[in-house]
Amino acid sequence: MLNALSPVFAYIMGRMLGAPETAGWVRLLGVTLGLSGIALIVGATALHGLGDQVLAQLAIVLASVCYGGAALFGRQFNRLDPMLPATGSLLCGAAVLMPLSMAVDRPSPRPPERNTPTRVLR
Repeated sequence: MLNALSPVFAYIMGRMLGAPETAGWVRLLGVTLGLSGIALIVGATALHGLGDQVLAQLAIVLASVCYGGAALFGRQFNRLDPMLPATGSLLCGAAVLMPLSMAVDRPSPRPPERNTPTRVLR
């Protein structure tokens, strides 16, 4: 249910940033009807656990904000080959996550055994 907020955040950010295609009551009506449909499909029982795990729920809302921003930001790449933004996105994600993964996972200091598949990577 929380992840379905992406179109709402895309609409709000589009209005705040002055994107001309997001303006209008028809777009707002579409977002509202879409969320109402999701609420009807999921049902009120999905809201029973709301507030129990606040940190996890805030992370989902933050991800929805990012998805909404990506929808607006991605419109700038409409004239490019789709492989370029995809490659850039993956490389940036790897550059951001690599130091974190090295700090959290702490790779083994000893070399892998001779018959392990990871030996090929070294």
